[in-house]
Amino acid sequence: MSAPVTSAAPAHSPAGAFSSILLIAGRDITARIRQRTFLIATGVLVLVALGAPLLLNAVGAGGPSSFTIGVTQGASGEATSSLAEGLGIDVELQDVSDRAAGEALLTEGELDALLVPGDTVSVVVEQELDPQLATLFAQQAQNQAFEEVITAAGGDPAEVSVESRRVV
Repeated sequence: MSAPVTSAAPAHSPAGAFSSILLIAGRDITARIRQRTFLIATGVLVLVALGAPLLLNAVGAGGPSSFTIGVTQGASGEATSSLAEGLGIDVELQDVSDRAAGEALLTEGELDALLVPGDTVSVVVEQELDPQLATLFAQQAQNQAFEEVITAAGGDPAEVSVESRRVV
């Protein structure tokens, strides 16, 4: 009788397959890195990724850095100014005698927006409201609605504002 034959490891073990994959992948990556076109393409992509934000900023794609807002009698210009400061938006308020005069200044390009009195925040623009100003006026409308709810409930909006600052 003969002794049984045993094998030390199967021919296709998982460890052998993994090392084969690493060997082939390493060889392919090394060959790719040595190609001149790969190096040039990588360099161009890095330059585009780093240069695009700088180019957009230089061209002015971020929009205007400051805005001129016309304010008529009875409009809440003071609230707009303090809210804009809190949001980091640079605004200059310009007093306007009435809505017609403000609309004339909008047409001439002297104003970016006109704030007029009303039950809610009312804004007049020549063509389209800048997204930064849209954020400002939406926040102002929310604040105004919040103050009205507090007043209707018998509270003092100024007192609630002070208390909410303590919490934050």
